[in-house]
Amino acid sequence: MPHTLHLASVALHVGLADGRIVFKPFVSQHFTRPLVAVKHNYQLQFSRLASLPAAEEFQLSGETVDENGPHFKWYLQDKNEDQLNIQLHLSDHPQLQGAVLDLDFKSKVLRVQLVPKEEQDILSIDPLFHPLSALLLVHLARKNKAFLIHASGVFKNEKGALFTAVSGTGKSTMAQLWQKNGATVINDDRLWIEQVEGRWQMFSTPMIWYAQPALNAPVHQVFLISQAAQNQISPLKGLAASMRVMSNCIQHLYNSKVTDQHLDTVLRFTKEVQLYDCGFKPDQDIVGLIEALP
Repeated sequence: MPHTLHLASVALHVGLADGRIVFKPFVSQHFTRPLVAVKHNYQLQFSRLASLPAAEEFQLSGETVDENGPHFKWYLQDKNEDQLNIQLHLSDHPQLQGAVLDLDFKSKVLRVQLVPKEEQDILSIDPLFHPLSALLLVHLARKNKAFLIHASGVFKNEKGALFTAVSGTGKSTMAQLWQKNGATVINDDRLWIEQVEGRWQMFSTPMIWYAQPALNAPVHQVFLISQAAQNQISPLKGLAASMRVMSNCIQHLYNSKVTDQHLDTVLRFTKEVQLYDCGFKPDQDIVGLIEALP
């Protein structure tokens, strides 16, 4: 039975074209209601494919490097300005060899063809299963003048703070420190950033290891964090600071137009929120130091 999922201002109307696919919601069960007004509606249609197509000439590709997560590869080819073809190859998924994504942003129809390991198997999946959702999100965000960033986000006393850094630097640790001080953690690893009614907001995204509620909050401050012997905070401005933020974004920049559009969105964001350099040690003092900022 078709149902609707919500990611920031995007609504995904999910449907099946094959009775041998069954939806088993896990991460998606918390993304069934809108947090903000819907600006864009897409049809997300699932079907089956017997095998992955022969390799073609792709513009961009990627591969996981996280030894703790599932291993996968993806290959991207744009057919025109509004159409993308993505092949997803899965080496250790229990049910799937991979998937073929045909994303038509003009007609707003997103087709996902799942390739089972065994043709006779009934596929039981979450429509936002990883890594399908990771690929969908980065392109849906970009097409809707938003972006994804490796960051944790917290909300307390009507203020939202975003902490961004490369993996292993302390995003989750910072989120835990704030949570112990009564803050709401929006997400501890990956955020969707979008301007809604003139205000930049952060939205939680479907995660691989746990089912997190869909949450959002305004962004007032961005902290570029690093581990340090002492807690220290200093304001940042200018292009170099903006590029440090952009370096932590999740971005598939496969041509100059896509790059320019993404850069414009990130630059608008970094000009309109306050940026800080933040070296911290994992203790509660850093929370008080940040809360004391104007």
